Amino acid sequence: LSLVGSEMCIRDRYKGVIKVITTTIVLFLYVINAIGLWKMFEKAGIFGLWSFVPLLNIWLLFKIVYGTGIASLALLIPIINFFVLLHLNYSQVRVYGQEDLLFKIISVFFPHLTRVYIGWSELEYIGPLRSLG
Repeated sequence: LSLVGSEMCIRDRYKGVIKVITTTIVLFLYVINAIGLWKMFEKAGIFGLWSFVPLLNIWLLFKIVYGTGIASLALLIPIINFFVLLHLNYSQVRVYGQEDLLFKIISVFFPHLTRVYIGWSELEYIGPLRSLG
């Protein structure tokens, strides 16, 4: 199907709007995530502003959860990266002392909001998973 005349102009007009909305949502989620990570990092004894540095913040989150940042390289492997992120989001609450299954499940679906909650709540950093047994 080809669009002609005014139909094409309407499609092109909405393309720009969709880009703006998408960019706004992505930036919002990035800032929410960085704010949550900031406090999570401080609780773990890491300089909080590193949460705003792309890639480094992921490396440090892996270091907090698994005890080593090298595990973040698993994100470079297609398909496996999906499961690694699910496990990271599920496990991040455990290293801050939260053992509630419902909270872990919520963390898988809403990791950015969970990080804000963990960072700004009274939860304390216990240590990486390998030290928890």
